[in-house]
Amino acid sequence: MKNQFSDRIFVPSGSTFMHEFYFDPLKNEGKDANMNGYSRRDGSIEPMDKTGVLRNMVARILDRYLPKMAVMEVYQKNDLSQGTFENNRTLLFTIYPTGIQLNCTGHKTVGELKEFLDKLNHKLKTGDHNILDLMESLKRRKRAKIYQSYIFSNSFKTLDELERHCQAEKLQGIDASLIEEFKSHYIKMYFAA
Repeated sequence: MKNQFSDRIFVPSGSTFMHEFYFDPLKNEGKDANMNGYSRRDGSIEPMDKTGVLRNMVARILDRYLPKMAVMEVYQKNDLSQGTFENNRTLLFTIYPTGIQLNCTGHKTVGELKEFLDKLNHKLKTGDHNILDLMESLKRRKRAKIYQSYIFSNSFKTLDELERHCQAEKLQGIDASLIEEFKSHYIKMYFAA
């Protein structure tokens, strides 16, 4: 099935998550429409970081369609060995243009997404439709994990190597405060007298 988000095709088989998105006819040229989308792109394996997969799916869809949205329901597949979501899904949460309703508060996935869902809920309640900002914090978190791996693996043998790497990171537009924090920790760990 083709997800209307782009020319990429997302399929139910191998997907952990799906959404049912309903357009508001008053905001969609009078058209009463809906679309389903899935978390796995055809021809690829779904990443292991399932909460990241779900965050990205929700953020991409809302970034594109939030102005026309009536409601979006987000489901998780119960039995991943089955290719379909039919009679095989749990409603995790429902997103409205003005907020989020958690349908399964005790679910592990909902718990892991708490910070993201709280930030998204705040954006919706305040009318801030810049949803991709939420992905920036995700990028920052990923970069912090990479830096942590550099620290634990002693990746840079000289201070010059570390400096060159940090300068290259700055040129790529990575948050300077994050780079400085990493550099400070690295120097304390390996180059402090």
